[in-house]
Amino acid sequence: MADFAPADFKFMSFEITAAHTVGMARSPYSNAQAVYDFGGDIWTARATLAPFHDKLRQARVEGWLTGLRGPLTPFRLYNFDHDGPYGFLNGAPTVSGGALRNDISLTLQHVLPGGQVPAMEVGDWFTFLQRLYRVVSAGPTDGAGLQAIGIFPPLRTNIGDGDALNTATPNGLWRLMGDPLTIAHDWSSGRSVSVEMIEYLE
Repeated sequence: MADFAPADFKFMSFEITAAHTVGMARSPYSNAQAVYDFGGDIWTARATLAPFHDKLRQARVEGWLTGLRGPLTPFRLYNFDHDGPYGFLNGAPTVSGGALRNDISLTLQHVLPGGQVPAMEVGDWFTFLQRLYRVVSAGPTDGAGLQAIGIFPPLRTNIGDGDALNTATPNGLWRLMGDPLTIAHDWSSGRSVSVEMIEYLE
C-alpha cells in the first residue's frame, strides 16, 4: 500500500483536472461533428506548496518529494477540497448489487433514519480502494434506501455487493508527473516548490 503524503505537505494553490480522452472530428464542408469517447478518463493535478520559513519542515517535504524519484513511487493524498459530503448521509453508504471495473454508475444502499432521507449529491467525493471518485449525477433515494449515482472516473476495480464507500476522508492514489523536481528559492518569500501529479494507474 502506498504511503500518505506527510502532514507538512500543504498547498498554497491546487488545480485538479478531470481529464477526458474524448475526441471530436468536424466536417470541413458542413461543420457536422463526430465525437469519439476512448474511455481514458483520469485525474491530473498541479500544486504549489505552501512555503515554510521553518527550515526543518521545508527540508522534510523536499526530502520526501526527492525520495519519490519522480513518477516511480506512488503516494496517497487526502482530497484538498473536501468539506462535504454535501448530501445528508446516515453513515457510510454501501453498494447494492456490485459493479464492474470501468462502470460509470453505482446503486447505493443508504441506512434510512426516521427523518431526513439520506442521499449523495452531485459534487460529492468518495474513495473506494484508494481511488478518488466524484459524483456527477444523482437520482432520488427510494423508499428502500436505494439511490443511483453516476461517477467520474470509471471504476478502477470491481466493487462487491455491500462494499462501503469512504465519504468521510476521501483520498486518491497519485504519482508525480515527470522528472526532475525543481525547488526555487526566493530570499523574500522563501522556497517555492511546484509539482504536477497524475492519478496512479497500472
